[in-house]
Amino acid sequence: MIDSVEVQLPAGYNSKLFEVTKYVTKTGHISLITGLVTSAKWFSSLPADQQKILREEALRAGDVASYGTRDKLAEIEKSLKAAGMTVDEIDVTPSGTRRPASTTNSGTANCATSCRRSPSSFPRQSTSRAGPLRRARRAEDCCDAQASRQIELAICVILLALITGLVFVASVMRFFGYPLVWSVDLAQLLFIWVCFLGADKAMREKTHLGMEIPVKYLPYKYHLWLELTCSAIILAFLAVLAVKGYELTLLNIERTFGDSTLSYGWVTAAVPAGCALLGASLVHNMVHAFRRRRQGALVYSRTAIDKHAPPALEL
Repeated sequence: MIDSVEVQLPAGYNSKLFEVTKYVTKTGHISLITGLVTSAKWFSSLPADQQKILREEALRAGDVASYGTRDKLAEIEKSLKAAGMTVDEIDVTPSGTRRPASTTNSGTANCATSCRRSPSSFPRQSTSRAGPLRRARRAEDCCDAQASRQIELAICVILLALITGLVFVASVMRFFGYPLVWSVDLAQLLFIWVCFLGADKAMREKTHLGMEIPVKYLPYKYHLWLELTCSAIILAFLAVLAVKGYELTLLNIERTFGDSTLSYGWVTAAVPAGCALLGASLVHNMVHAFRRRRQGALVYSRTAIDKHAPPALEL
């Protein structure tokens, strides 16, 4: 249950919040600032006359933007009332007797709105010289690889089912006038994780879409080295993306995700985690292809050696 949402009148009207709530409380506790951002070093390097011009013109531009917004507020408030909303005024004087912003049918902000509301993982076949212990280890590795694939698939299926269910229930509840505002945010959070997990599964099973026409006529030796070279470039890109994604996650831990109480870090954490999974799967495919090069294995393309792999999806 979302009690209220902090929003300005223009944003509230453009977001069509009047579709899910009937009350607006004007608290006036936010002041919008229109400004130009520069470095002190650059600004100090300007001649004095240019600094003066910049200050004066920035103030004029700010006045145009600020007063233009102010003049629009009355018109927007009138449109909200026409849409069936009740606009409440509260005492905003600095006294201890002021009503709290959170009342039975009020929000908590400036014009706040109250709401209700793969085969590549199989080991090489043992030869006659391989002892029982080696064969047992290979069989165990094979079972582990199959189990990991099934677990990843199960997670993807569960997340996709949750996304579908959340969107469906939110649509039904919105129809009856009790919207689940947080459901869309949670569905988006789960979707980004499904994307990365699905990409990792497709990488290990060699089922990503690809352009084979330019390379399929190459001799196998050149085809393999071309895929290995592309893989090295992709690994470098994934490493950079993982590092930057990790840094972004640290910056967003304290940020709230949409109308939910979840940290936005859960969203950005999908990037470094997904890149790590993709990188590990890609390295696995590269090692597998290089070790089985005499049997015609490749990094991305399926060959006869992959005949026991799960069937690839075709459009």
